[in-house]
Amino acid sequence: MALGQNPCLIGSVVTDNAGMLKLAMQDVEAGTFGGKTIYGSFDNQCLTVGTFNDDLVSADVQTSYMEYINQMAAGTFPG
Repeated sequence: MALGQNPCLIGSVVTDNAGMLKLAMQDVEAGTFGGKTIYGSFDNQCLTVGTFNDDLVSADVQTSYMEYINQMAAGTFPG
């Protein structure tokens, strides 16, 4: 188990707030800022998968999970 890792957590996601701020600033520069909410997503790379607790999540499950994540990012996840 990694130093400081909670033994109850199986995995995490990471939001890139700086990336979302950059998207907002791009809208400011383009004159289109306002009237919408900017969300972190797999599509805009402002949401990513963090680390797994290898003691609790097998490599096979991690691989399957990442396949689903890649499908969501590509817009091909079954609906």
